[in-house]
Parts: sequence; C-alpha cells; structure tokens
Amino acid sequence: MNSDPLNFPKAGNLLISEPFLQDENFVRSVVLLCEHNTEGSFGFVLNKPSILNLGDLVDELSFLEN
Repeated sequence: MNSDPLNFPKAGNLLISEPFLQDENFVRSVVLLCEHNTEGSFGFVLNKPSILNLGDLVDELSFLEN
C-alpha cells in the first residue's frame, strides 16, 4: 500500500464530512474536490448555500478546463 497522502483523494472525488465533525466550515458538508496537490487543495461545498454564481466562477477558474 502506498502511504503517499497525495495519491488519495483525487480531483473529481466527493468528500463527505464525518457526522460528528465539529468544524463549523465543514459540518455535514459534501465537497467536490477540484484540485489536490503539494500546494494545497481546492473544492466546492455542494450542499450549502453560496453567494457565488457557478457560471461566474467557471469563467474565472480557467484551470478547471483540464
């Protein structure tokens, strides 16, 4: 088994928080992981309201074209 933490999870995976997670930012959250590498991770919380418009975000995030 490879113990490299960057082999899993991968972009495109859904991350589901543990039921008793106490972090107010991610409690009961489902996150679509868009990028995960040595520089960090980026994703969208899918099941929470947002003030951002998805169409506007896609226009701004050209790296998602990969």
